[in-house]
Amino acid sequence: MAPKFDAVIRREVRNVRTGAAHVLQRADAIQPTGQNLADIVRICNEPLLYSSLFAEGLAGKPYPREKAVSFLTWAADGWRAGTHFAFLVTTAGGRVAAAIDIKGARLDGSEVGYWCSAEHSGLMTPTLAVLCDLARAAGFTDLYARTKIANVRSQAVLLRNGFVLDPAAPEAGERHFVFRRSIGDRA
Repeated sequence: MAPKFDAVIRREVRNVRTGAAHVLQRADAIQPTGQNLADIVRICNEPLLYSSLFAEGLAGKPYPREKAVSFLTWAADGWRAGTHFAFLVTTAGGRVAAAIDIKGARLDGSEVGYWCSAEHSGLMTPTLAVLCDLARAAGFTDLYARTKIANVRSQAVLLRNGFVLDPAAPEAGERHFVFRRSIGDRA
């Protein structure tokens, strides 16, 4: 059975620190405009995010525009093929602030991943809550996430959303923790 997401998704997400309204929407609904690509490049080069997610894979070189283009292409391809499901979170003015995705279509255990601009600290906890609601409605029953062992901020986001540490998870490896959450019925 495949996940069943709505063709159009626009959900309000409020930053818990500032109260600012944002919009979570399917990434394939976001056009690869110069501004959107520039926002993604800027965010992915923020020091904390870059060092956590991209420094190793980019061998210390800055996150380039081409990688932002590839990200949006990957996101659109996933929606089209039904293999993975990426969302972007934008400000009220339409600027990219964060991204979150379900990296697979396995209803009983797909991985989630996310990133958020430091300028929008306080946005990821409610964004993950909305993603869990959308995933449940689409038919997912279980989700998991991997974090680097030192990434306590991301671990806190997961814990606030009901994920629990799974110390025996095979996806953990030597450098990661794995957190799991049951989000739906196992009919």
